[in-house]
Amino acid sequence: RLTKEPDGRFTCQRMLPPDQICVVLQVDSEIVPVAGFDSAALPEPVSIRLRQDENLTLPHDGGALTVQVSDVSVLQLSGGSGSTRRSGEQHAPTRAVIIDDPGNPGGICVKPRITETEYMAKKRRAPWDFKTSIFSQWRFETARLYHASFGADWPHTKAHKFLKERADQEEAASAMKAHYGQFLRLFRRCAASTSDGATTMGVGMSVCMEVLTKAQVLDTMFCKMADVDTMFIAARVREKGADKRPLAVKAADTLLRFQFLEFLVRVALARYLKSKEVASIGQAVERLFEALSSQVGPLASQLDGFLGEFHCEACDTVLRSHEPALQSVFRSNSGRWAKPGEARMMSCKEFEAVLA
Repeated sequence: RLTKEPDGRFTCQRMLPPDQICVVLQVDSEIVPVAGFDSAALPEPVSIRLRQDENLTLPHDGGALTVQVSDVSVLQLSGGSGSTRRSGEQHAPTRAVIIDDPGNPGGICVKPRITETEYMAKKRRAPWDFKTSIFSQWRFETARLYHASFGADWPHTKAHKFLKERADQEEAASAMKAHYGQFLRLFRRCAASTSDGATTMGVGMSVCMEVLTKAQVLDTMFCKMADVDTMFIAARVREKGADKRPLAVKAADTLLRFQFLEFLVRVALARYLKSKEVASIGQAVERLFEALSSQVGPLASQLDGFLGEFHCEACDTVLRSHEPALQSVFRSNSGRWAKPGEARMMSCKEFEAVLA
């Protein structure tokens, strides 16, 4: 295989017999002698199979094309009398293509042509398939995943404390379930904006206020800034009881995912139902997500665009070439806060330490 030297020349190394060898060049679909070398006539013509290339169309029916050669150039390897190169002529690659020089308008440059082995391997290679790529185990967000996640979150909320009627609780749950995908994207963005490197993702008070202000949800009567503070604190309160298990993580002064879910229901109730702009809690939740759509909508398109660019053959090739190193980094920087027997996962703080 030809390699490029620092001075711009292309060279290759190959074992050759001593003394003399006979050389010919294939130029497209013809066999020609090497200019500047001594020539000789062979006692008997020999058959040479023409090499194939993706940019070369050979006039044959798909099988191997051979030509008869009787005149060859002679290359003297051990200092014999044959002239092997004209005076002052530089070495040039034996399998090359001449193209326009992009760095010298009007000039030309010589580049190595793809070898036949590479060309045939490229022809035989199966097209890239996501199912066999390094991304094959990627867990996409589906309706089934949303359903399971919502089922894990809603029972932990205290909706029954501020929605006294069973029908209102079910209506609120149904409305939030319909928008749970948007809720998840909003929670991630807010938690990322809040995160200070802690092991637990949560949404802080200032971020909640900023989101509601940008969405123009606040008013001067039913959903003032002081009211939002109260609803934030109420959502953070953990219900006590014999059937309530303690939280496995400490959320500090932030809202966990199920608490943020409850917080948004409280905001929808105060802003749209108590003000009598809508007639039911389900409609109040719908109005809230309509107000938040300007912030939630771009998150979905950004994620889809990123995954579309990321899940491709080029990225698959790069990640596979560095997979051992990535696995080593993951093993060395994950599971610091995992309990005995738990799977080793990388927390936000550990990931930020890797990037730092």
